[in-house]
Amino acid sequence: MGLLGLGRSGARRRLLARFGRNGVRGQGTSRGLRPFLSSRWHQPGLAAVLQVGLSLTLLIGAGLLLRSLQHLNKVDVGFDRENVLVIWVLPTMVGYDTPKEYSLYWQLLDRLSAVPGVQSACLSRLQLFSGFWSRTVSIPGYTSGAQEEMRVSCNTTAPRFFATFGIPLLLGRDFMPADSTTAPKVAIISESMARQYFRDENPVGNHFRFTGEDATGDVEIVGVVKDILTEFRDEEYNRSPRAAYIPFTQAPPTMTGQAVIEVRTAASAGEMAGAMREAGQALDKNLPVGTVQTQDQVVNRSLGEAQSLQG
Repeated sequence: MGLLGLGRSGARRRLLARFGRNGVRGQGTSRGLRPFLSSRWHQPGLAAVLQVGLSLTLLIGAGLLLRSLQHLNKVDVGFDRENVLVIWVLPTMVGYDTPKEYSLYWQLLDRLSAVPGVQSACLSRLQLFSGFWSRTVSIPGYTSGAQEEMRVSCNTTAPRFFATFGIPLLLGRDFMPADSTTAPKVAIISESMARQYFRDENPVGNHFRFTGEDATGDVEIVGVVKDILTEFRDEEYNRSPRAAYIPFTQAPPTMTGQAVIEVRTAASAGEMAGAMREAGQALDKNLPVGTVQTQDQVVNRSLGEAQSLQG
């Protein structure tokens, strides 16, 4: 009632301001409208007729909006987007080198994990549904097709990333602090990547390589997780279910300098938002931090943008 009532009255005011109370527009009338609005064709009930037409348009638009909002809640993105708060931190903007950056992240996660109401805290280089990074790979023993591009979506994460977002770990283990910069390189892959490149074989313990700009030596697969969506748009590999995750401590130099902190909480968003900002400022008062958002807001905004592009 409130939405439609405001829409009707607002439409009526705009209509009367545009055409006047007698349905005749002032000097700004376009030539295309003059024959229609001239005294020859004018009817006393024109404003009422137009108001009814606008009201029907508003009703239809409201119905479409409600359906869109219902659709937002039905989209299965493969992870639990409820009760997760996210905030960007950008240590590179205040001169952090990589070792100092990594130390900051570990301290920040420890501090946030101790906040009452926090169930889990983690980080990733790319925010889910707000960023994209793909890498080419080479799989020993796998022969690609003539037109097949060996490319997977990628992200760097901290331990408990999958637990924080409710992404099931199907095989193997999560990342650990021991997966450091100097430790053997490891990765956790999605079930689609496992199915595509390893068929019926258990991929845990197998190896692959990242090729191209950020090429690596052997990377050992230590786990397999359920597929998730990372984008709604279909362009290139934005929503490729073939994915590889690596520890943030083993990220290539091109993917350091900033991260998004993610917290699953039982507390209210308002209370936890302040605690998240305070945790970063307590470690470094000059640390640039972004605005706290819910992961649900990020997903809904991404879906809205995708729908707008589709027309």
